[in-house]
Amino acid sequence: VLSGCSGAMRTIFLVLLAVMHGGCERGLIAKPKASDLVGVYSLSRESREVWSSGQGYGSLYESEIEVKPDMTLEMRSVPDCIFSGHGISDGRLLTGVAKGEIAGGSLGYALDLHISGSGSLPSGVYLRWILLRPGSPIDLEFTVGDPDQGQRIRYVRRTG
Repeated sequence: VLSGCSGAMRTIFLVLLAVMHGGCERGLIAKPKASDLVGVYSLSRESREVWSSGQGYGSLYESEIEVKPDMTLEMRSVPDCIFSGHGISDGRLLTGVAKGEIAGGSLGYALDLHISGSGSLPSGVYLRWILLRPGSPIDLEFTVGDPDQGQRIRYVRRTG
């Protein structure tokens, strides 16, 4: 295919092919295992700043999610807007237990939550937490309200 091309054109083509292949490789993500998610997640610094000051939650330093090996999630002081289909907040922090299930495909995965009236969490809510893997470990991110508005809450796994 490249036999009729000059050396420079052949080099440019091969570089472009390598870049395109590398981009596709990053797009395909292996399905995470439950063990990949186990740990305690706290709000990212950015999420804590945005949601504490501008959304009426006050201090969110205690907000965390613990993922257990059996995919049980203990949610402590989680902003109530996460559980509203429109992202509406009463400024309340909710606590309770949910059961997680990894869902999705090769271009991205999510964590579906099944809540059955535990603590102050609303029962019967199914959520899709996006599993972000910019590196390791995986982060949990939820879009609040209209996705076009770009409001998100991100939890990062604690290290150490």
